Amino acid sequence: MLPGETVIHSGLVEKRVGFFSRKRQLFLTNKPRLLYFDPSKCVYKGEIPWGPTLKVVVKDAKVFDVCVVRGMVGRRNDHRRQCRVRADSSASRRVLQPGRDYHLKAVLGSSQAWREAIEACVRWVCCAGVMVALVDTLG
Repeated sequence: MLPGETVIHSGLVEKRVGFFSRKRQLFLTNKPRLLYFDPSKCVYKGEIPWGPTLKVVVKDAKVFDVCVVRGMVGRRNDHRRQCRVRADSSASRRVLQPGRDYHLKAVLGSSQAWREAIEACVRWVCCAGVMVALVDTLG
């Protein structure tokens, strides 16, 4: 973890990849970041990309998805580096482009607790971004 970074929420989850599931220790930090580690080897395995379009979908009491949306695409030249461009009949229409869904199952705890913690961080980051933009315009 980075200096000054603290853990807000953590727990053991099963991360589904294809037909297989892998146990991972998932950490939500105050930067905010979602990191996952192999609990048996204590090895960093990856990070779920963070953004204001991050969504958590609760499937049941234990299962939840973390959905990462890559951005908005309108005309074919918009956000070409950040998003996959989908061939559309109307180029003026703006559509959300899918990124990746992380399929997770809480081994300990509940999916609702993860949803509340992640959504609180998303709200906090969005509000902090508005405050920074406001200070920049006033200052």
